[in-house]
Amino acid sequence: MVVAVTAPAPPGKRSEITGGDTGFTLLELVVVVAIIAVLSVGAGLAVSRDRLAPAAQRDAVEFEREFNRLRSLAVHSRTAYGLNISVRGMAVLRYARAAQSWPDPGAEIRWNAAVKLRAPPRARHVAPREPDITLWPDGRSDRFELLFTSGTMALRCHSDGFTGVRCSEG
Repeated sequence: MVVAVTAPAPPGKRSEITGGDTGFTLLELVVVVAIIAVLSVGAGLAVSRDRLAPAAQRDAVEFEREFNRLRSLAVHSRTAYGLNISVRGMAVLRYARAAQSWPDPGAEIRWNAAVKLRAPPRARHVAPREPDITLWPDGRSDRFELLFTSGTMALRCHSDGFTGVRCSEG
């Protein structure tokens, strides 16, 4: 069976382009439609996977940027800063020297991915509202490991307390 896409040649006259009837067979059209369907399914899967994975990456980049900003502020202002980490997000605290305490945290920056904080137990007495991660005026911070997971992607941000924060896959 032949499905004509262009007008057939008049009876008794051959087509100048192909020398016969022009058009595509039904089988050729089915093959083309099948190829397009396979390509669109593959593209759809790639887009949905890429949309989930960057959530962890965006959160890790945002955390690293905020950590470095607060570390710089702590050193330049000679005041301790802190980060409260929860499953919902992170909040910034600034140590109040006059009151010798940590005030209530500011607005929370929300996570897009799942987050888990691992920090060693503190040797000193933990005061109420003391941050999970403290950034000291001498450039040090508390040791910690923060895991960001989204879909199949996992990112690990960690600090030994002296060299800043590093984020990597794994």
